[in-house]
Amino acid sequence: MMRKTIFRFNIWLLVSGAAFVIAAPRQVVAQETPFTDGQVHVVRTGETLWTLAEYYLGDPLLWPEIYRINPTVVEDPHWIYPGERLQLAGLDSMLVAGPIPRQPVQAPADYRGGSTIFSRNRDDRPVRSAAPLATGRIVRRHQFYSAGFLTEQEELPWAALLGATDQSTYGTLTEMSAATLGEIVLLGVPEDANYQIGDSLLVARLMPEVDDWGHIVLPTGVAQVIAMEGQRVAARIILQFSRVADGQVALPLEPFVDMSDVTPVTVEDGMRASVIVTRDGSLIPTQRDIVFIDVGREDGVVIGDIFEVLLPRELGQEDRRVGLMQIVHLRANSASGSIFTVQDLGITKGAPVRLVRKMST
Repeated sequence: MMRKTIFRFNIWLLVSGAAFVIAAPRQVVAQETPFTDGQVHVVRTGETLWTLAEYYLGDPLLWPEIYRINPTVVEDPHWIYPGERLQLAGLDSMLVAGPIPRQPVQAPADYRGGSTIFSRNRDDRPVRSAAPLATGRIVRRHQFYSAGFLTEQEELPWAALLGATDQSTYGTLTEMSAATLGEIVLLGVPEDANYQIGDSLLVARLMPEVDDWGHIVLPTGVAQVIAMEGQRVAARIILQFSRVADGQVALPLEPFVDMSDVTPVTVEDGMRASVIVTRDGSLIPTQRDIVFIDVGREDGVVIGDIFEVLLPRELGQEDRRVGLMQIVHLRANSASGSIFTVQDLGITKGAPVRLVRKMST
């Protein structure tokens, strides 16, 4: 499909650790209402897949979900154009602001196309459920893969990311030291690795070791194998969380089990544990920060469980909650929790945590 433009340029932004591209708006008049048919969004000037995912799905990193069901409309996920009709059918179970009514409606008063998560009050967006905040939210696939984890001193079969490469010459590195969404990287894989074309790989940075817990694994993206030659593999970046660059590592993607049909229920006097470390070294963790705790799969923890973070109890005093976190990734003896409520300072290394809601099957 050919499009004529007077100008277009890319602007790189970094928001909550995730790199993305927004496009300068074209000089095209958009329709007055952004909604039609109840299952379609009509793009307006300044909007991006990032902002639409933040509005409809509650998380901008879910933009590939919208891109996935609109391949005939969106040729390049970095560019969407006013007047394009994006299908939302099939996302009903993920919609935070829906499901959308099946008749034309006016945009909510708080919605402004092209705004970012910094310029719009998230609390004004209509939510799917009136359940208390303490119930957390459904853990999505991208949260599971982007959260990161501790290696627990395990020797994992890492592949080495050698750099970006050109599609016409997979074995040749380009001058680029970083790759972005849709680009191809070259990996040096272990001798005993058994990769297949189509396999998905988690690309990550290995952060400094934590005492007795191994390295912190900080995911930067997901890549899909498209070619192999000896101990070298070419893979295309299909999901990006932060900067993908040479010197990083990759690992076959572990399966994600969808627990969206399970609801966490309140438990009394739940298991206790403690904070090992914050993933990004934040002195004052905030919402969406990742915290590692010292209980895991072998202790009966499951994805979706909710823990409260407490201030260390002093003699004669009751526990005081300083925040809530939901488990989004698991290892045998540790878990990655995503903070979704901060009530006070105190989410620090060694802080006690207690299970307050347990996923019921």
